[in-house]
Amino acid sequence: MARNRLQRLTERKSWQRAQEWDVAADELRPQIIQLVDTTFLHSAIPSVVVKTIKDEITWDIMHICIEEMFADIVEPLFYVAYLDPVYRSGHFPCGWEGKDFPSGWDGNLMGGKLKVF
Repeated sequence: MARNRLQRLTERKSWQRAQEWDVAADELRPQIIQLVDTTFLHSAIPSVVVKTIKDEITWDIMHICIEEMFADIVEPLFYVAYLDPVYRSGHFPCGWEGKDFPSGWDGNLMGGKLKVF
């Protein structure tokens, strides 16, 4: 929901800039995947679990980058404020405690919080 909200706001504020979204994602994706793959190169975590974790981390990092990219037109809503500090501190967000983000989420966290490992 946070990604959807960011994209909608970006399109409303600058349709032209919003067209850069997919191009940036295509450029970032291989770099992020390489970073994440390197991080889990020698992991004792079962491979089925590693795939899920790697996918989540890849998307989180992608959205942190995208929020930063468009921060001049849309204030970061979620990824920079909540997930970036978790990753920077060496931890992993592993869930959300609280109400689910509703479809059409408005940016209000509704008193919830991240579960962090």
